[in-house]
Amino acid sequence: MCDLEWARVVTPTSGMPFQPTSCAAFSPATAGGALLTFAMTSPTRDDRAAHTVRMRALTSAILLLVALACAPSAAPTAPSPPIDPPSIVWRWPATPLRIIAPFAEPAHAYAAGHRGVDLAATPGQSVLAPADGVVAFSDSVAGRGVLTIDHGDGWVTTLEPVSGAAPAGTSVARGSGVAVVGSGGHADGTLHFGVRRYDRYVDPAALIGSVPPAVLLPCC
Repeated sequence: MCDLEWARVVTPTSGMPFQPTSCAAFSPATAGGALLTFAMTSPTRDDRAAHTVRMRALTSAILLLVALACAPSAAPTAPSPPIDPPSIVWRWPATPLRIIAPFAEPAHAYAAGHRGVDLAATPGQSVLAPADGVVAFSDSVAGRGVLTIDHGDGWVTTLEPVSGAAPAGTSVARGSGVAVVGSGGHADGTLHFGVRRYDRYVDPAALIGSVPPAVLLPCC
């Protein structure tokens, strides 16, 4: 038997089907002027195996492309703030210096803590710029005046409560008057001084040094 699965040949004279009896090539001459209208060969075992290998390779390639397209990209991380910035010269914003409540670093961004220090101050007392910078915010928040100064390189300081503060956009020099102590805030008779770099709060005493012992005021 040849590997022709089926063939239909129609002769122009009789219109009867013609079935070849051997695998030899045939033409209209060999079939008595017959015309071949359809022919199909059965795939061999090797053909089927090769087709299976090709399909598996194609499937693997598609899955690899999908995995690469869906892979998440690495998110950029903010630089870690150093503890000691050599490029900025700091000073305390209120004198004489007396720390009422020291810095208490929170365990995480939303944990309890004291994100700065409270300095002894009286209403109307001059508030000094702790370093050169530009006023980034000067307005009232929750009924108290807040002043924020951008010192560059991610360093920002916050002073509250204040009144008569320099407006946003004002360039200030270290030690220059930027406001006066207002009322309200964390505790009466205090000026809150906070320092952060990017999103991390830093102990002002660690930056400025020469810290006198903290004074605990009686609560009653």
